[in-house]
Amino acid sequence: MMRVLTPNGNVIEVEKAEAIVEKRVSFNGRDIRLCQTAKDKSQPASGLYFSVKTESVFTIANDGNLLVGNLPVDTVKKIVTNLAKDGFCDLSGFDYQPEIGINDKPVFDEGKSYPYFCRSNVAMMFAPRQNMDFPINGISNTDTGVNSFPQNNTEETDIFNDDLWADDSSDNDSCDDGFDNGEEN
Repeated sequence: MMRVLTPNGNVIEVEKAEAIVEKRVSFNGRDIRLCQTAKDKSQPASGLYFSVKTESVFTIANDGNLLVGNLPVDTVKKIVTNLAKDGFCDLSGFDYQPEIGINDKPVFDEGKSYPYFCRSNVAMMFAPRQNMDFPINGISNTDTGVNSFPQNNTEETDIFNDDLWADDSSDNDSCDDGFDNGEEN
């Protein structure tokens, strides 16, 4: 087990620490967040995801999970080296952006400004390669850890299948799906 002194001063025991690579790309007029676990130490990792061991099947039990991002690449390498060598790292010495929640969009500028952090289920939602697929701010983590449709899927999915887009004939005017349905307001 490794120990981590968290940004808020708590010491947690973590089962796993993963370096993550994050990137923002402009696509279709929006900034899209790409996030994956670094495949090797040559990758420009700018964050770390810490997992706590839990015996519970309920996600709320993952209270100690922690994601720290927007760190300089050299800082991530030092933290990983220290974890491997001493089994401990101190994340409390940085100045951070305010802790992010589900609907927040942290500043990401490849470590030029303050790092961000999030805990528990929010950390799971922003972390790469999780068991559950939570679309957060238009972000989706797939089994590849990239915000895309799954690749090498054994089950073919036709995204243009009429059944997926069929009108269920329910009249739900309170739902704003972001699409212009041609009606005037």
